[in-house]
Amino acid sequence: MAAAAGILGALIYALVRANTLSTAYVDAYKTEINNAIVKHFSPSLTYNENDGIGADVFVASHLFSAAPDRYATSDLVSGAYGKTRLKFARVHAEQKHTEQSGKTTRTYYTTIFKGVLLVADFNKNFRGHTYVRTDIAERALGHFGRTLQKLSVALSSDQLVQLENPEFENEFAVYTSDQVEARYILSPALMERMLALKRRNKDDMQFSFCDSTVIISAADDYGSFAPDFAIPATDAAQLEKIHASFAFFIGIVDDLDLNTRLWSKE
Repeated sequence: MAAAAGILGALIYALVRANTLSTAYVDAYKTEINNAIVKHFSPSLTYNENDGIGADVFVASHLFSAAPDRYATSDLVSGAYGKTRLKFARVHAEQKHTEQSGKTTRTYYTTIFKGVLLVADFNKNFRGHTYVRTDIAERALGHFGRTLQKLSVALSSDQLVQLENPEFENEFAVYTSDQVEARYILSPALMERMLALKRRNKDDMQFSFCDSTVIISAADDYGSFAPDFAIPATDAAQLEKIHASFAFFIGIVDDLDLNTRLWSKE
């Protein structure tokens, strides 16, 4: 019995030590390698593992069904890429639920959003706001889904925008406080760029245009910002995977042509 307890204690110690070493390795890798990677795209960009994007930005985007009760954010990249200032970070937002069964109260959390939130300068002061959300109802329910959208809009101050791009309409539902401005923002060229970007991401993406910025949510874990402890730091495939993750989000500036100043701020 004593021998078994001794073996168990040794195993626990080894696991704790391995976890400590793993955490230290990941932290060091992120500090040195990730910073070097983002500066490859622009000397202005910086990376901070322990910083992120605040819950106030998450709520202000109006892209999500609820305000978070529990919110975690990390891996902030910020600075300028070309003429465009941007920042993005990993986010995990959760909603709290309670269930009562007799004298027992059960508390649990469900995920509102897990992925990356990006904020970029759009170089135009908007009069109102325009939200481009994933159109689950349209894709799942067709005409009936469109009817549900209209009922939802009737209960809010926003308007549903009908656009002349069937593929875009199938993927997204657009809500706005200003129909004219929404159509001005969502030019045919920009809609095609947004569709192409969503296809590349393969997961849900949403867009919020307000206060001279575009806020973009990209659903996924994106754990590839972190290295695998079991793989050598010099492994080329791992470096390429992490580089590709940063390239996708920094490259959104190019994908949406944000460095081309079509408008001036008013």
